[in-house]
Amino acid sequence: NKYELSRDLVVWAALDLEPFMFVDKSGTRFFFEKNFPAVSLPSRSTLSRTALYDVCEILRSKVKEELSDVVGQTLCCMFDGWSDKYRRYPYIGIRISFVNKNWVYRLITVSLKIVEKHTAENLSSHVRQELAALGINLQAVELFTTHDGAANRRRANGRSGEGAGKGR
Repeated sequence: NKYELSRDLVVWAALDLEPFMFVDKSGTRFFFEKNFPAVSLPSRSTLSRTALYDVCEILRSKVKEELSDVVGQTLCCMFDGWSDKYRRYPYIGIRISFVNKNWVYRLITVSLKIVEKHTAENLSSHVRQELAALGINLQAVELFTTHDGAANRRRANGRSGEGAGKGR
């Protein structure tokens, strides 16, 4: 169905690191018109406004499930902020790494969102909220952070240790 196709195209774009505009390109259109003439490709805005959120929610639930076993373990939280050149939106990306119960190293991008500003307070609050939304109890894990040397990130790191149990 069209919803499943849209979600699959989002996964395709993510796996190949393609922008959603790949559905508008002549090669993609040619391939689908030749091989699947009955299929109507969704627009890039359909992919970014609907299917992307569906895929993110599916993946988020899988990540939460995997993180449910992290109590008492060590996590490394990596975050970085930037602003896009087009609209000047301030983004923050968060990745976590850990060794799971089967001794497999995992590195997972858990969040990429627009924040109000890249202040230390906003960064610290955002990282805490995102980790809590994934079910990570900061009191129950050894938390280390990795980031660039920007002053706001260094301060956010110091703040993330306040009241964070064993947080570093």
